[in-house]
Amino acid sequence: MKQVKKQLIFGLSCLLALTAQAQLVEENELAVVYYMPKTQVLLDINYMEETYEPGPFYMFAEEFLGASDFIEEAQKTYTLTSADINTRTIPDYDRAFKVTADDKGIMQLLTLTNKGILWGFNTIPEQTQHPSHKDKHSAEKPAKSKLMPLFEEQIHATTLRETAQGVAKQIYRIRETRLYLLSGEIENAPSDQKAMSLMLNKLDEQEAQLTELFIGTHKSKKMVKHITLMPAETERINLLYFSKDKGIVNDTTATPIVLDINTYKQTLSKAVDSKKKGPQPSQIYYNLPGSCSLRMTYDGQTLADNTLSIAQFGVAIPLAQSLFTQDQLPKIVFNPYSGNIESISK
Repeated sequence: MKQVKKQLIFGLSCLLALTAQAQLVEENELAVVYYMPKTQVLLDINYMEETYEPGPFYMFAEEFLGASDFIEEAQKTYTLTSADINTRTIPDYDRAFKVTADDKGIMQLLTLTNKGILWGFNTIPEQTQHPSHKDKHSAEKPAKSKLMPLFEEQIHATTLRETAQGVAKQIYRIRETRLYLLSGEIENAPSDQKAMSLMLNKLDEQEAQLTELFIGTHKSKKMVKHITLMPAETERINLLYFSKDKGIVNDTTATPIVLDINTYKQTLSKAVDSKKKGPQPSQIYYNLPGSCSLRMTYDGQTLADNTLSIAQFGVAIPLAQSLFTQDQLPKIVFNPYSGNIESISK
């Protein structure tokens, strides 16, 4: 009951001048104001940043280590990986409706969301989980600086070549130590498997750090671009521009990520006989939503393709007054994201 009271208090606090669909609310008028939902489209463009850095001894990689696959120049490359299409619901302040006081107490039986969107009548709807827009930005951990101990030939080296040669000798020492450990040729070697594994892992780590001085480093970083879109009409737009060398850019000469939008708006059908008297409407309206299909492509490749329910493309339809004139009032649950009716029960 406390939840209902809080929601009703919120509704009553919305007594302010709003005009929507001829629903004019006068100041100090005793009424509950509710809104139709409005759908925002959330687009996530996911891509990968690859960073290549040469090691200081790359020119000696083949001579001292016999390596042929090493990085010779610094560069960054970008690759599109995927795209996601999600939605977020906000109140549509251009479509406000009011329910005034009456002898049935209809106004007191409304349940609104904390944003003022109609949620239920004569019932407390169960909490539903709406797909949320997750921030995919992940904090990148700073790289730890690891300095390897230097041997005498490296300390006294007078040229870059001599230094590189000393580091290469250290790599070969590590490899020999690993080989002797595995073959059991080292005295006082660790007797248990766990200690042996820790020592081998440490040697692998040391070798990898020193080898990077010759072959360079390659780091990958996940990136994401968030875009909020309010679809309006059927159209094709260049959402943004993407370069394999620079990532997302403002350069229109780069390849565009194209977004095709096809909207499907609901329309009210004309009455067959305008003179025929229909059922009297109530003060409670539900929304018959429209839809929208979105397709993202890049260089002829489809990144995402989805059809969504769009609340603001719908039409507001009043419930029949006869529903509220019976002895037992109905229990109605509305979808707070589309505005449609989810259930009507006694």
